[in-house]
Amino acid sequence: MGFFRFFDQLEDRIRARLSRQPVLYGLVSGTGIVLFFRGLWMVADEFEVLTGWVTLFISIVILLTTGTLVAHFVNDRLLASGILRGKKFVEKTELQIKTELQKEEVTLHKLEADIAGISRRLGRIEEALVSSSRGERAQKETQNAP
Repeated sequence: MGFFRFFDQLEDRIRARLSRQPVLYGLVSGTGIVLFFRGLWMVADEFEVLTGWVTLFISIVILLTTGTLVAHFVNDRLLASGILRGKKFVEKTELQIKTELQKEEVTLHKLEADIAGISRRLGRIEEALVSSSRGERAQKETQNAP
């Protein structure tokens, strides 16, 4: 477990540093991705059955069943910014990002309050149903008593 924790903490530190320099982050990430796929490609070349069409079919099935085809190649922020004609995340200023986060926090707090209210109402409804069924049971018992 310590092995994974070490790399998790290392990733957090590296990501924190690189996130301040998006171009460098992109270059480092891109290099890692290219090398990863090059390794996969070289391993796949060792299997004669993996022709171009078979490989394409297998990859599409994997990406669709894991939900990563759209999520990875066309992420939700990209779709949302296109639909709303908004700026890309890297084009936004720090103030714009903070403002959006504050709006999301307000929305989150409102949702939490709504859920708490619904939970309280549900509790009252459950109590009413329980007391109603007890009352009906007691009424039937008195009617059936000799």
